[in-house]
Amino acid sequence: GLPPTYETVASFFATCLSCHAEGGLAGVNLSSYASIMQGGNKGLIVIPGDAENSPLVQVQQMEPAHFAQLTNSQLEQIINWINAGAPE
Repeated sequence: GLPPTYETVASFFATCLSCHAEGGLAGVNLSSYASIMQGGNKGLIVIPGDAENSPLVQVQQMEPAHFAQLTNSQLEQIINWINAGAPE
């Protein structure tokens, strides 16, 4: 099939926006493609083509769990999107 685009994963970030919208915690704003790709206070959160080393994915796989957890299915689709180069 076609590679995933931001459109296919955008809705998953809705659950994150109570903390990570404009002016969000750790400088992370997950409200748009541009703001996601811009990263946070510590740098990039999405490394296109490298989901394993993308902090967005790492935070979701940490123990104890992040405050807001994506479902396994959502995280899997985000991983596929990042590994496809995180296309808009």
